[in-house]
Amino acid sequence: MTFKINKITVVAVIIAVCGLFYVVGRYNYRQSSKKVTEALISARDSIKTYKVTLGGVLKEVNEISQLVVTERQAKELALIEKEKYRKLHLKSISEVTLLQGRISILLDSIKNNAQVIIVTDIDSAQTPCAKLPFSFAQKNKFIDLSGTFNEKAIMSMKLEVPVSLDVTVGVRKKGLPTVIVLSNNPYFKLDKISSIKVTQEKHWYDSHWLYLGVGFTGGVVLAHYIK
Repeated sequence: MTFKINKITVVAVIIAVCGLFYVVGRYNYRQSSKKVTEALISARDSIKTYKVTLGGVLKEVNEISQLVVTERQAKELALIEKEKYRKLHLKSISEVTLLQGRISILLDSIKNNAQVIIVTDIDSAQTPCAKLPFSFAQKNKFIDLSGTFNEKAIMSMKLEVPVSLDVTVGVRKKGLPTVIVLSNNPYFKLDKISSIKVTQEKHWYDSHWLYLGVGFTGGVVLAHYIK
């Protein structure tokens, strides 16, 4: 049995295989970036909201799918601010979750200590009026409101709305990474959730398909030149 290999041919084949895998890798990366962009657009208004009772307390659940990207994709799509995290002295970023909400309160029949007096005008019309100064307050487990009107009818007010958010990141049975935010304050409304998971960049030479391809090609070349 003789063993003949044309070195130039082997080198050319290996270069061609590497070039092919590079092109395939670039194509897959572009397709992946396209899917990430589409997922980012569709996730803007896709908050799923429902209510559950946990420990005897009714809570509002806000749920959204987490976006999984590489650090390179996150930077290209401006999903992370490099300068911001540099100033926070972070060596790397694994997850970024942003919450945007508001406090929406409409109250009536607020308790107060105003003395109501009846004022009669020149047309003998009687009008009930609150005598200044007076104070008002309303407090429960969701809101703490207090304030006063002074002699010049200038109002001073203090308002506290305790908001407790329980943020959980998990994986659904179908393998979808999901972000769930729980809140028990009815005055708090969550308008937007944005969450991304930054994964380690995979290079084209890290693909197991590359090694399979090179091994297969090498086997074909050797089989052709072995006699």
